[in-house]
Amino acid sequence: MLKKNTLRGVNLKFEHKPVMLNECIQGLQIKKNGIYVDGTLGGAGHSKEIAKKLENTGLLIGIDRDEEALKAAKENLKLYKNVKYIHGNHDDIIEILKSEDIEGVDGILLDLGVSSYQLDERNRGFSYLGENTLDMRMDKTQQLTAKKIVNEYSEEELSNIIYEYGEERYAKKIAYNICKKRKERIKFMRDLEKVCIQPKYNYCTGEERFTFIKLPKCLVEDEGFVELSMDAKLLYALFLDRVSLSIKNGWIDNQGRVFIYYSIKNICVDLNCGTQKACKLLDELEKVGALERKRQGLGRPNKLYLKKMF
Repeated sequence: MLKKNTLRGVNLKFEHKPVMLNECIQGLQIKKNGIYVDGTLGGAGHSKEIAKKLENTGLLIGIDRDEEALKAAKENLKLYKNVKYIHGNHDDIIEILKSEDIEGVDGILLDLGVSSYQLDERNRGFSYLGENTLDMRMDKTQQLTAKKIVNEYSEEELSNIIYEYGEERYAKKIAYNICKKRKERIKFMRDLEKVCIQPKYNYCTGEERFTFIKLPKCLVEDEGFVELSMDAKLLYALFLDRVSLSIKNGWIDNQGRVFIYYSIKNICVDLNCGTQKACKLLDELEKVGALERKRQGLGRPNKLYLKKMF
């Protein structure tokens, strides 16, 4: 019997039903005296089959970030003595092997993803079901939690995380909603769910009536801007909206000209586009005289000057 975890009257057992078990074992072509690494040990579903095929001269190294998974694996593999358990991350396999004085291995197995146990265990905070604590740590010995990130990271940092790791096109809107809601402190997954999942229709009530981006009419009506793409026009409107922030921060050069900072990364997030397109849009605006870029070098962002178009 694997170790049970009791939470609010519910007994949860760390079980591991390995996916494509036979295919994995066949692919590893296990040698009886070989050295094998399971970088995502979990409940040791795959590793148990590997251990069965090893002789005493063979070695199985099991790595997992979750200490509860390691405890369950030790119970499941207690009959096998040639297993080494490592509390760590599979990203660090090379360093782990060096620390064990192992120069090479015969096979590595990675079964990536969150286990059903981690989803069901409410204190882990990986599921929207029930009143789950906002944690989301694979390794509970780490200090950083989802609760800290959601409640303390800046709007830009949250937007970048959601866009880069979640590939979410509405990352900026979600980050804005999180920052707006967290004045009351976001503690549980249900709180985060309410923030992230918004009503489908917008009737422009309340504060949303006053949060629009202004697009100069001349960019739409003037024949001189016919060839300027709609995305480039929208980007100009976003730049124009940023001017008030520059004035507030005192971003004015020695000639009295206001400039803005707007990184390529921010353009990619705001317009849901790639780096190549973002650079192309900047070239478009510069070509029609709507924008002047001043490069600062040494990894510093360009100063952007908006030209008056109306």
